[in-house]
Formats: sequence, C-alpha cells, structure tokens
Amino acid sequence: MLEVISFTLGPVSTNAYLLQTLKQRSRSDDPAWDGRTILKAAQDRGWRIGHLWYTHAHFDHIGGAAEIADALNPLPLVALHPMTMSSGARAAADRSSASTLTLVRADD
Repeated sequence: MLEVISFTLGPVSTNAYLLQTLKQRSRSDDPAWDGRTILKAAQDRGWRIGHLWYTHAHFDHIGGAAEIADALNPLPLVALHPMTMSSGARAAADRSSASTLTLVRADD
C-alpha cells in the first residue's frame, strides 16, 4: 500500500510530501523549508528516507533537504527532473557512474 503524508510548509505555503512505497522505500518529494518536520514524521512511522525527489530546484522546494540529508547515513539519493537542470549539469550527471543524482525521464 502506498502511503502519502502531505505538508504545507514555509512562508509561501509550499506543498511537500513524504511517501512510503509498497517495497518499504521512503522518499520525500519537494522537501520544503522545515526538514525536521518531514524527518520526524518519517521517524515516527519507522520509515527511513532513502530518496529526495524535486519537481524543480526553486528555493521553496529544496529548503529542507539539507536538514534531512544531514540526519541520514547513508545519504539519500537525489532525483531532479532533467528539464530543470542546465545542459552541462545534465551531461555531467549522465557521464558519472558514481553520481547519486538520478535523472527522472518523462517516460519514467
């Protein structure tokens, strides 16, 4: 069963989400502003956030990511839609086998 917890965070009321998948994998989508709130919600449920997904990289969608990542070991994988990246960053991520950045394709 897919579980979704929604949050409205920060001064511009950004929507953020915490998801637990059927395979017991947790991720935070657009971890806005207060990462501690998202992290606590995951911990209260016994979930470990393994991925941070961003719809785009505006300040209000990534503001809580550092607080979440700093609390996790190993670091979570990061997914960013390739249309939000510069062409140079896309090319570097595509070439890097060690990169933790996952390019989310439109057909994924």
